[in-house]
Amino acid sequence: MRIGRRRFLVLSLGAAAFGKAHASGPLWAALRSGEAIALLRHAAAPGSGDPPGLRLGDCSTQRNLSEQGRAQARAIGDLFRANGISSAAVYSSQWCRCLDTARLLGIGDVVPLELLNSFFGDSSAAEVRTAALLA
Repeated sequence: MRIGRRRFLVLSLGAAAFGKAHASGPLWAALRSGEAIALLRHAAAPGSGDPPGLRLGDCSTQRNLSEQGRAQARAIGDLFRANGISSAAVYSSQWCRCLDTARLLGIGDVVPLELLNSFFGDSSAAEVRTAALLA
């Protein structure tokens, strides 16, 4: 049952970023109590993938948030605060668009976590990273 709640929570909060949905009261209560986690993808960053020469520590080599994406991230942070969550542990992949989204939420210090990095280009890492995150 928890998995179903978490899936719904993830989808509802993701839709909220685009103004299409809001998580229900029980889902916010589950977040406040620590029974659930919120998993968000980065806010709007035009394009797909990253340009050749990507370097994680250099935002000029990556696809970054648009102004719309920055506004979305701030709005999601507002949504958390409006639902009684003003501080939380916040983890992010090391991509600039993800770190920026996490920081703009304004609900906690952001901890870059390599385990959250994309394995889009190398799906062989998927199983190992997923197991490590679950552990």
